[in-house]
Amino acid sequence: MALNLSIPQLDKNSGTKDYVISVLSYDWPLTIKKLFNIIKKKYGYKATYQAVYKTVHDLLRDEVLTRTDEGYQLNLYWLKQIHDYTETVSYTHLTLPTKRI
Repeated sequence: MALNLSIPQLDKNSGTKDYVISVLSYDWPLTIKKLFNIIKKKYGYKATYQAVYKTVHDLLRDEVLTRTDEGYQLNLYWLKQIHDYTETVSYTHLTLPTKRI
């Protein structure tokens, strides 16, 4: 599994993936139908159900999401990898002198 560090930002250039990850960051587990309704009603994003369905399955394949009996949620292992990576980069950049290659 490759570490994907795209950080979702909800603005006019946001895609369905940004909305799926953002919603599942604070509300989980959710079915695709519930996820679609939140994205559409709360954010007014004009995604189709098919787009949300495809995005969820792409994120499942990339191991960003996991599926439970109740619905979909962010993969805790993916979150831990992002946390560990950013901690390492922060530590390196804040404590070590600048390195030039």
